[in-house]
Amino acid sequence: MSEKSNEITAIPELLELLDIEGSVVTIDAIGSQTAIAKKIVDKRGDYALGVKENQKALYDEISSQFEYASKQLNLTEVSSGQWSYAKDVEKSHGRLSTRQTVVCHNLDWMDTSIRERWENLNSIIMVQRDVIGKDNQTHSETSYYMSSLRNQGARAMQHFIRDHWRIENNSHWILDTVFKEDANQTKEKNSVKNYATMRRMALNLWNLEPEGEKKKSLPKRQLRALKDTDYLESILFSRM
Repeated sequence: MSEKSNEITAIPELLELLDIEGSVVTIDAIGSQTAIAKKIVDKRGDYALGVKENQKALYDEISSQFEYASKQLNLTEVSSGQWSYAKDVEKSHGRLSTRQTVVCHNLDWMDTSIRERWENLNSIIMVQRDVIGKDNQTHSETSYYMSSLRNQGARAMQHFIRDHWRIENNSHWILDTVFKEDANQTKEKNSVKNYATMRRMALNLWNLEPEGEKKKSLPKRQLRALKDTDYLESILFSRM
């Protein structure tokens, strides 16, 4: 069984253990499964799920709608019961990022056989990201999402999606730059998984430190833990 298959089956099991009533669950496109959407709604939560070509019919329906709308409407100026728009600009790690989010709130146009497969599907979202890097090269990408949320505008949707990717990006950035994950030369499959698990356990322990300690850089805290046994033990055992 592939790792992706394991993840797809593990997500409903994890959701079963969580109290998500009143919460918005965000998952990458791998979580765009009808059973997962239904599980979230059954537990009285809402979802915002990435959509890629692993769900081809849904992806084609959504991407075609936004392509058509962009030719008929000025999506940067729409503000109605059917559409909403938000723009956000951020500078981080030497990059300038511009995100434009468009939400379609009326799905009456959608193929019924596609829409009815997804529990409480009420809106679709397009996010256009343009990033200018340190080398002044521009990278653009367009992502699509679907959601059970009915009355949330583009600004709120942008908030949910950005929070999801902020967690993803910060975690990956720290694992690469501080824990040197990408530079690791381990080849044996079980060892790769074990090392990855240990790195994430260590990162979670660092993230549980008091806010006062978090103001210090992670490399400085790691160096202190190397030299100060009491501090190291406080990290390892006081969180258990």
